[in-house]
Amino acid sequence: MNKNSLIVAEKILQYTKANYGGTFLVNGDSAELKDGYMVSLENYESMITLNAFHSRQLGFVANYIESIDSVINEFNPKTMQSFYNLSDGTYPIYIGGWIDDGKLVMDISIQVKTLNQAMELAKRFKQKAIFDNAKKESIYLD
Repeated sequence: MNKNSLIVAEKILQYTKANYGGTFLVNGDSAELKDGYMVSLENYESMITLNAFHSRQLGFVANYIESIDSVINEFNPKTMQSFYNLSDGTYPIYIGGWIDDGKLVMDISIQVKTLNQAMELAKRFKQKAIFDNAKKESIYLD
């Protein structure tokens, strides 16, 4: 684990625990998104129990950040458009973290502009829900 990953992990872990979730830039700063929808990418979700010691949680988040670093660099907005056959807009990539049923959950998410885009991508990425940034709530797929 490198020092930078630990610094970013600490920022993400503290914010997520204090706010029961958050959306983060790659450097660990909170991304206060006011509009659009968040859709998680398939196969990048990971979790750890909140009963684990802080150092274990910190190591989990740091390892997660290191493991997704190449993914984030690989999937820049243009790559996202071509890889997922998206025709319009840009798709910023974020790290998501939230508390669910006593677990800290981490994932990689993209922000899209419309509900229709979010629902289409959520189905494509085999997700159970999307997140509405304006209402600050999850929208579950049927």
